[in-house]
Amino acid sequence: MRLGNSPETLPCKKLLSEKEAAEYLGVSRQYLRKSRVNGDRGEHGGMPPYVRIGRLIRYNIDAVDAWINGHART
Repeated sequence: MRLGNSPETLPCKKLLSEKEAAEYLGVSRQYLRKSRVNGDRGEHGGMPPYVRIGRLIRYNIDAVDAWINGHART
């Protein structure tokens, strides 16, 4: 059995790294870091939900999509 992040072991990736989430959202990693520190305060207008696993920060792609839809302007 092979371990690691290969297509065989992770057919549907649900958690994104900070780098992947930044690319997905089209923002910088620094924006995500500041958003986690500032929360709903400041210029960031809220933050995408994240999960802390030990020292790792991960973003659930479904939660990020819901966050995006919740910030849509008409």
